Amino acid sequence: MKDVMITKPFLTANVQQFLDILKSDEQEFWEKEQLLMEKEGKWEFSVALIDDEDIVVFIIASIDHERRSIHIHKFMTRESSRSQGLGTKLFQKFLDRLSPAPYSNVTLKVRRNNKKAQALYKKLGFYILDHIDEHVLMKRNMGSTVVAIHQPNFFPWIGYFHKIAKADVFVFLDDIPIPQTGRGSYINRVKILMQGQSKWLTCPIIRGKSRQIIKDVRMDNQQAWKEKTIKTLTFNYRKAPYYKETMEWLTPLLMRKTEYLSEYNMENIRFISNLLEIKTNFQLQSGFQSTLSSTELLIDLVNCVGGKTYYSGKGGHNYQEEDRFKEEGINLVYQDFASFTYPQLNTENFISGLSIIDCFFNLGIENSKKMLQMNLDPT
Repeated sequence: MKDVMITKPFLTANVQQFLDILKSDEQEFWEKEQLLMEKEGKWEFSVALIDDEDIVVFIIASIDHERRSIHIHKFMTRESSRSQGLGTKLFQKFLDRLSPAPYSNVTLKVRRNNKKAQALYKKLGFYILDHIDEHVLMKRNMGSTVVAIHQPNFFPWIGYFHKIAKADVFVFLDDIPIPQTGRGSYINRVKILMQGQSKWLTCPIIRGKSRQIIKDVRMDNQQAWKEKTIKTLTFNYRKAPYYKETMEWLTPLLMRKTEYLSEYNMENIRFISNLLEIKTNFQLQSGFQSTLSSTELLIDLVNCVGGKTYYSGKGGHNYQEEDRFKEEGINLVYQDFASFTYPQLNTENFISGLSIIDCFFNLGIENSKKMLQMNLDPT
């Protein structure tokens, strides 16, 4: 057996073989016109495994400029040759050929109910990017993909967004127990300036009898905490230079009708990331259903999204097994973020570690973007 590139003459000469293989799966069938349709990069990336003159496996792919990726349209194995590992071997060769190419990822669509195929692609480094009708769109990052992982915090500080911006993929750690502290954690509270002092701004939560998983934690919306928060911000920041600009977009975020805290936090983080023009891809830990913990969980999540580098917070020094990343071929990099200073309302000495809300009130959107960018690229 040997693998050959699918050129236009090869496809035309063997079109009936291709159609016969496609017919083995009615839901994946293409008409002859679809099979022969011109697509950019099709003759450059499509490949087949042949046994003498018989086609055994084939992959038809093209360039997707919008996603800067190679999109796989069809990956099919002749029915009589399945369960022999032939398709997996050709697929791996296909991926290996792409590694030096200037494309950031590979995508493909799989039917939602085809769990077997999804499991295979996950082993090959793909993860679910989106759901489209009856299909899931799966993606595999190419090259030295940087992955950051963190709990979905409540209106976090600027350093949190620096971490997001430094990564290609950011995974929300939403399927672990909520940190056990007396009055809350950064999942449901953050500090802001109140009359020149650093004070907690808190979202009340409904506590269960046992330790809760982050994604299952509900906000206590029986309390008028959202309205109270707006009043607190108004009282303490109404004289800030960008108070009006900030409240225009922040008020709808605060008043968002959501039951679950993690969903509320993640939507707000995505919105603020968009304001800062951060293009990082977001994923949820719960989407990968990993049963591991601690360092092994982090390694598993990095592998699930095709990562090569794990971008860790500084605190990771205290608990991560650094040698395990090396053993798994993952480059471990610790965040190097020096919090920038800016004029703050009602204080002469800069107070760091506050919610990014403080930054927006005092600097506005454009200046916040510039300050973050300077920290990302200090040269």
